[in-house]
Amino acid sequence: PCSALPRCPISSSSTHSGSRSCPWRSAGSSGPTPRARPSRPPKGSRAAHNLEPITKLRELCGHDAVLTDNAALAPFLVDYRQLFKGAARAVVLPTSTAHVSEVLRYCNAARIGVVAQGGNTSYCGGATPDASGTHIVLGLSRMHRIRSVDAAGYSLIAEAGCTLATVHQTGAAVARQFPLRLGSEGT
Repeated sequence: PCSALPRCPISSSSTHSGSRSCPWRSAGSSGPTPRARPSRPPKGSRAAHNLEPITKLRELCGHDAVLTDNAALAPFLVDYRQLFKGAARAVVLPTSTAHVSEVLRYCNAARIGVVAQGGNTSYCGGATPDASGTHIVLGLSRMHRIRSVDAAGYSLIAEAGCTLATVHQTGAAVARQFPLRLGSEGT
């Protein structure tokens, strides 16, 4: 049987032969070994919070679009109901889809986790970062414009950070209604 695991994941049998091609062979064998995960700095270490990503994000979106000050970060690290609290290395507030695309491309290449945040009502906790402090929050609040309204076609184009309240007001201005109503529509 494979010596690395009590039950080989390649075969449902606990008596798998452990052939040379089995990636779960022990490290002392001549076969391939499982790939190690890339090492990461321990949580809370200074290495986890170097300034290179902050500098790059500021190059992509502008200096004022990247928040790193603790007081500026605070509202983005807790949900509206105060149920979930987290930490982040920065909050990025893009103003265009091009900025969002560049930020996501960079973070993917640099292996930085991204937590998207709209109104931060966070009824399910998904818009609050975890406590590791290694992620960035991508806040959409500056992407709040209505791009176009077509009353005859019963449609409008709104940016990702636009509130439902703004969509409702815009629709009402052209005698149209947007049929979605939520308790958090003003956030």
